[in-house]
Amino acid sequence: VGVQIAKALGASRVVGICSSKNSLWVKETLGADEVHEYDTTGKNLPTTEKKFDVIYDTVTSPDDYNFEPEGSKLLKEKTGQYVLINGSGWKWVSSIFKSMTGLSYGNSTLFLCKENRADLETIKDMVEKNQIKPVIDEEVQFEEEKIEKAFQKLKSRRTRGKIVILIPSLTQE
Repeated sequence: VGVQIAKALGASRVVGICSSKNSLWVKETLGADEVHEYDTTGKNLPTTEKKFDVIYDTVTSPDDYNFEPEGSKLLKEKTGQYVLINGSGWKWVSSIFKSMTGLSYGNSTLFLCKENRADLETIKDMVEKNQIKPVIDEEVQFEEEKIEKAFQKLKSRRTRGKIVILIPSLTQE
């Protein structure tokens, strides 16, 4: 959904990074302007003369490759921001410190969500205007074995969209 939100907020150029298997899907379904296929170029990020305002990294984690050092070189020098949804223990500590004090070091931060009504209303409006379309990979029943399989799939990083867990008392009317 990050690609769709970026476009809905007016980003003039959104580059998706994915496998060649998902390249067409990221362009046609999510709306990326360009796609960089990591499995055909190795882990190298795209080289470009145009620098980015924001890089939103959904891959880097303590268990995976760290794209931040290479990705930070692709940012606009003074204003570019590198935003991660996961990272090392140090990244978590520094991001929590930043959220508490407002002080930061460097141009990267861990995305820490603070739910609020205004942001949820904005997302709801984007959905209602068909600016973003939530993508569901799979729906599973609220059963231990199925939930374990769903989490394994999620951890494999091979999902296309979200995995929805159906809770019977909430899905029966």
